[in-house]
Amino acid sequence: SDSPEGRTLRAEFSGLCVFDGETGDLTSLASGSWSLKFKMDYEPVSQALPTGQDFDLNGARATVRRLSISPIAVSLDYDVAEPASLPDEPDGRESDAMAQRESQLLDLGTIVLTMKDGTTYQVKDMGGGALDSSRSDSASVEKNIFLTQIIDPADLASVTVGGTTIAVS
Repeated sequence: SDSPEGRTLRAEFSGLCVFDGETGDLTSLASGSWSLKFKMDYEPVSQALPTGQDFDLNGARATVRRLSISPIAVSLDYDVAEPASLPDEPDGRESDAMAQRESQLLDLGTIVLTMKDGTTYQVKDMGGGALDSSRSDSASVEKNIFLTQIIDPADLASVTVGGTTIAVS
């Protein structure tokens, strides 16, 4: 199994910094080095949501294949109901047309998490993800979007993506 559960994990850190997304600046949080070793024992707490809903993806129709929320991230896989149609780039450089098409297929804009108590968290998708453009009739995308704060998935009521609200069942 590829699962880390029950295995001993090691992590090493040094020169911890925080990145300011608006200015692009790095601010040092702590100097020094840390070596951690721990057994990965945990109970899964991610919340899987229903699938099959259509949503607007920058003017294209997309369908949710998998949606789950963990305390730290949104994981979303979806199919786009049109081919990726990425332009050929014979020189290996990304053209403006390719960048725009990738952005259309990968940028979800703002995702809204609504908690059972009515609190909402707006999560800005920064683009990126795994795009499968091999099919001639559709494209497939897998994304993981990190949250700006830790949440309890058990308190989640719904997720809104591309104007479509998906309630926890």
